Amino acid sequence: MVGNREETRMNPQSNPCDERTLIVCDRRSGAIEVCRFGSMVDWLNLGDAIVLGVEQGRQSFNTPADKPSQSWLTKTHFAATFLKCLESKGVKIVYVEFHSELSRPFMSKNHHSQLIRFVVPDETADALNESAALGHHILVEGLPVLEILQAATDELGFYHAGCGIVKPSHFSSRPRHYSAVDMLLTELYPPASTDFLLGGSSFAGPALIVRVHREAISQGIYKQQASVPVLFI
Repeated sequence: MVGNREETRMNPQSNPCDERTLIVCDRRSGAIEVCRFGSMVDWLNLGDAIVLGVEQGRQSFNTPADKPSQSWLTKTHFAATFLKCLESKGVKIVYVEFHSELSRPFMSKNHHSQLIRFVVPDETADALNESAALGHHILVEGLPVLEILQAATDELGFYHAGCGIVKPSHFSSRPRHYSAVDMLLTELYPPASTDFLLGGSSFAGPALIVRVHREAISQGIYKQQASVPVLFI
């Protein structure tokens, strides 16, 4: 499914709608680029899809028309205005709902005992299946959503709606093949954090994770900003 999709460009034009710093990493070539977050407008095209996670209890979507509030969106890397900018270009914005047994998932030494309970709405599965069938890219924000989509995808690459449970212990320091996801947007956590090392390494490989930290430190990005988004492609 992923192999048939058009190769992502490594040098998009910068877009002034979001001036935050973005670190872009190509998992295949190992190339690392530091650019503006707004350049994601050029990374994503008509028909591509972004999957965001909604923490259960903050917002539920009992009907297809329900969407997270702007107050929730401001806590993600995507501001509401920026999502509208992407939607105007034809990028699909869809959601999954999840709940972790601990308030800070993946950060505890006992992370193997944690469970993430999730819901994939019908409209989300339908939108992703349509994008995948046409060869478009699927981007997820956050490691929990990455694992949720992988769990909700069958061997043939079809996304299924419904409920399920993900065990974070499935994270591995060795790279895994995520057939359900093409691109991952996450935050540059401290080098010793469990979620970034295990979750990030399983998607991009440990060597690239180390290089991302070195690049951010060498350019002064890691010290200057509390939250630095990293895009793995």
